[in-house]
Amino acid sequence: MKKRLLLCFIIFIVMSWISFNDVFWQLELMLTDSLYIEKEAPSNKIVVVGIDDESTQDIGSWPWPRKVHGKTIEKISEGNPIAIGVDILFLEESADIESDYILSEAVKKAGNVVSASMGVLPESMKIGEIRTEEYYEPFSDLADNSTIGHINVITDRDGDIRQAFLEFSYKDNIIRSFPSQLYEIYRKANPKLKPFEEFKKDGFNRTYIDFVNVPNSFSYISYADIYRDRVAPEYFKDKIILIGPYTEGMQDAYYTAIDGQTKMFGVEVHANILQNFMEDSFKKKTIFWVDFIWIGVMAIISYWIIREQRPLITLLILAVSVLGYFGILYLFFENGYRLQIFYPIVTIVGTYLMDVVLKYAREIKRRKSITRMFGKYVAPQVVSELMKAGEGALELGGKRRMISALFVDIRGFTPLSERATPEEVVEILNDYLELCESAVFNHEGTLDKFIGDAAMAIYNAPLKVEDHAFKAILTALEMKEKSEPLRLKLEERFGKSVYFGIGVNTGEAVVGNIGSKKRMDYTAIGDTINTAARLESNAKGGQILISQATYDCVKDKVEVIDIGEMKVKGKSIVLQVYEVQGLKE
Repeated sequence: MKKRLLLCFIIFIVMSWISFNDVFWQLELMLTDSLYIEKEAPSNKIVVVGIDDESTQDIGSWPWPRKVHGKTIEKISEGNPIAIGVDILFLEESADIESDYILSEAVKKAGNVVSASMGVLPESMKIGEIRTEEYYEPFSDLADNSTIGHINVITDRDGDIRQAFLEFSYKDNIIRSFPSQLYEIYRKANPKLKPFEEFKKDGFNRTYIDFVNVPNSFSYISYADIYRDRVAPEYFKDKIILIGPYTEGMQDAYYTAIDGQTKMFGVEVHANILQNFMEDSFKKKTIFWVDFIWIGVMAIISYWIIREQRPLITLLILAVSVLGYFGILYLFFENGYRLQIFYPIVTIVGTYLMDVVLKYAREIKRRKSITRMFGKYVAPQVVSELMKAGEGALELGGKRRMISALFVDIRGFTPLSERATPEEVVEILNDYLELCESAVFNHEGTLDKFIGDAAMAIYNAPLKVEDHAFKAILTALEMKEKSEPLRLKLEERFGKSVYFGIGVNTGEAVVGNIGSKKRMDYTAIGDTINTAARLESNAKGGQILISQATYDCVKDKVEVIDIGEMKVKGKSIVLQVYEVQGLKE
């Protein structure tokens, strides 16, 4: 009992520390994002005007002369909207003075336009000291005739947007955000609404966005439809109009908490924040002590759970506790508060699992001895078979066995690596080697080793594989087929192509654990292996070369081209070689 109590206390302390430091921030964010279950209706007061692909095809390539925007703003303002937000940076006077004048006059005449500005924020900021020394606002005539709001966004560590960045300091000025300035114009017509100053924000001037709905949900009009008079001005009456990029090509799109798979354009992020202002619906993060208390509650329940000796009752209590906490989480979330999810749940589930682990530690230790040795180079199904066979399957030394050996190497990798950064080289190499690993395991092979940008696999060891020569050919064909999209991607990115060169041979080899007692490898040795390696080294990019021995095993199933006899390095005799073209129908 004391050990269980100590276990719960240790987990409570550890999880409190991990929670305070937010060690598993990515999981926590992902779980909190999942609470966006109920979607709301976007406000009918907000309309997004998108600079989309259709508009650039109709009006012309981007950027457009500023008089285009001036005429569009003039058309919108004829309908008497509440406010017009232009999510486009017009930082300096252009060479076309008349065009600048038309834009400035249209903004002046409208009298309710918010123009975009931007600050260059330092990489590290101290709580309460959110300021910038670099700030860019619209050219003077436009700045004099409009309200200015910054369009800076701050993403979380995973690159997603979850929070609104409300303001920062520049010299002696406070620069408010683009949506907040639109809200202030809206509030003039609705004075009972909360003033901007009363919205709570954290030490970095942020607050969590309560995303209304998935991307592309707000009322939307193509920019060209307004410019070409295909929308009646009356449509804009008493609405807030947000104009901004609405195409991936303009690089103003982000993944958000409500949808991590589809990007939301920046102008629609502003629309969500604006609706949060209008409805006072921003989410608030609970203070740490609240999360600390919930971790403590879960630790107490954990102690009660692991004292229970009846497994079914234990699981029932665990399930009810976890589901109950999720219900509490959802209630808090719907009422505007974000509780931690991952850490309290892990406290209770982790304690239960730790207790189970301690009970079965000896059994797990025995199984690990096999898994650790073979898990890095044997397909999962092979590990499973070895686990069933027990430690007797792990014999020291080697056995003579009929196998098929496959070698694969990347052709053109060296020239490619000269054009790529070291990080890109590692990324490319990992993509190709993962492809090799997957293909080997898909066809019951044993991945023997990686050798730089090459790999070796064997078939029919350590466990028997029916038709192992054919399985090796299937692996080679899968590698060739699945490497093609990668090749095209690299050719487009770096202007260089890479291909697989593959060699397959069948014959006897000594297979087993080779090495010393402290360090051993499961591998195959013999002329069969050497011949497979020589075939691979002679294969051109995209070729699969096989020996006579392998061909004799697969000739009824595989289409080949007879290459003829080939003299290879290190062999006193010539080899009869075939190139695999594919499978017979």
